[in-house]
Amino acid sequence: MGEGAKPFRSAADMQSEADRTVEKVKRDVEEWVEGFNLQEISSKVQDFGRKNPIALALAALTVGVAAGILVRKKL
Repeated sequence: MGEGAKPFRSAADMQSEADRTVEKVKRDVEEWVEGFNLQEISSKVQDFGRKNPIALALAALTVGVAAGILVRKKL
């Protein structure tokens, strides 16, 4: 270890670091979600569905099955 380095951190230091990390992730996710343009996303999905209806149906089925599995595991 380098000079002045502490070999162990206190629980308060680790909790403080965890709190800062959680807050950073929260801010990043909020910024990411605020950047969504739902109208544009909806338009793109509709266009894709018109061009590739079978692919859209398979994607919807896959998402539905995955959601069902997650819900079942939570209960």
